[in-house]
Amino acid sequence: MSDPYDDLCAPYLETRSTRTTCCADDCNEPGEVRTSLGIYAGRYCDAHWETSGYRKEGREGYDYLDAGEYYDPEDAY
Repeated sequence: MSDPYDDLCAPYLETRSTRTTCCADDCNEPGEVRTSLGIYAGRYCDAHWETSGYRKEGREGYDYLDAGEYYDPEDAY
Protein backbone atom coordinates (compact mmCIF):
# COMPACT_ATOMS: atom_id res chain seq x y z
CA MET A 1 0.00 0.00 0.00
CA SER A 2 1.44 3.38 -0.95
CA ASP A 3 1.69 6.34 1.36
CA PRO A 4 -1.02 8.94 0.51
CA TYR A 5 1.48 11.74 1.13
CA ASP A 6 3.73 10.53 -1.70
CA ASP A 7 1.34 11.99 -4.28
CA LEU A 8 1.12 15.29 -2.43
CA CYS A 9 4.88 15.67 -1.94
CA ALA A 10 6.07 14.47 -5.34
CA PRO A 11 5.50 17.76 -7.24
CA TYR A 12 7.25 19.75 -4.53
CA LEU A 13 10.23 17.42 -4.35
CA GLU A 14 10.53 17.24 -8.12
CA THR A 15 10.45 21.04 -8.46
CA ARG A 16 12.90 21.49 -5.63
CA SER A 17 15.45 19.06 -7.04
CA THR A 18 15.27 20.12 -10.71
CA ARG A 19 14.64 23.86 -10.49
CA THR A 20 17.51 26.05 -11.68
CA THR A 21 15.85 29.47 -11.63
CA CYS A 22 15.14 31.78 -8.71
CA CYS A 23 12.34 30.72 -6.34
CA ALA A 24 10.92 34.27 -6.26
CA ASP A 25 7.69 34.77 -8.20
CA ASP A 26 8.09 35.97 -11.80
CA CYS A 27 11.90 35.83 -11.71
CA ASN A 28 13.68 33.80 -14.35
CA GLU A 29 17.22 34.64 -13.22
CA PRO A 30 19.52 31.70 -12.47
CA GLY A 31 19.21 30.79 -8.82
CA GLU A 32 21.81 29.40 -6.44
CA VAL A 33 20.98 26.96 -3.66
CA ARG A 34 20.85 29.01 -0.46
CA THR A 35 20.77 27.92 3.14
CA SER A 36 19.60 29.74 6.23
CA LEU A 37 21.10 28.64 9.54
CA GLY A 38 22.44 25.61 7.69
CA ILE A 39 19.00 24.51 6.43
CA TYR A 40 17.91 24.54 2.77
CA ALA A 41 16.03 27.77 2.00
CA GLY A 42 15.57 27.53 -1.76
CA ARG A 43 17.17 28.80 -4.96
CA TYR A 44 17.54 32.54 -5.16
CA CYS A 45 19.31 35.03 -7.38
CA ASP A 46 21.51 37.53 -5.52
CA ALA A 47 18.91 40.33 -5.55
CA HIS A 48 16.04 38.24 -4.21
CA TRP A 49 18.23 36.48 -1.65
CA GLU A 50 19.02 39.84 -0.05
CA THR A 51 15.30 40.63 0.31
CA SER A 52 14.09 37.09 1.08
CA GLY A 53 13.87 37.56 4.84
CA TYR A 54 15.96 34.47 5.55
CA ARG A 55 18.85 34.76 7.97
CA LYS A 56 22.13 34.61 6.10
CA GLU A 57 24.23 32.90 8.79
CA GLY A 58 25.21 29.27 8.66
CA ARG A 59 24.41 26.84 11.43
CA GLU A 60 26.71 28.83 13.75
CA GLY A 61 24.03 31.56 13.77
CA TYR A 62 21.41 29.29 15.31
CA ASP A 63 20.52 30.20 18.86
CA TYR A 64 18.73 27.96 21.34
CA LEU A 65 16.45 30.89 22.20
CA ASP A 66 15.18 31.14 18.59
CA ALA A 67 13.00 28.05 18.86
CA GLY A 68 13.61 26.59 22.28
CA GLU A 69 15.31 23.63 20.66
CA TYR A 70 18.91 22.64 20.18
CA TYR A 71 20.36 22.39 16.67
CA ASP A 72 22.02 19.06 17.46
CA PRO A 73 20.71 16.59 20.04
CA GLU A 74 24.23 16.27 21.49
CA ASP A 75 24.14 19.95 22.47
CA ALA A 76 21.25 19.32 24.85
CA TYR A 77 23.46 17.48 27.33
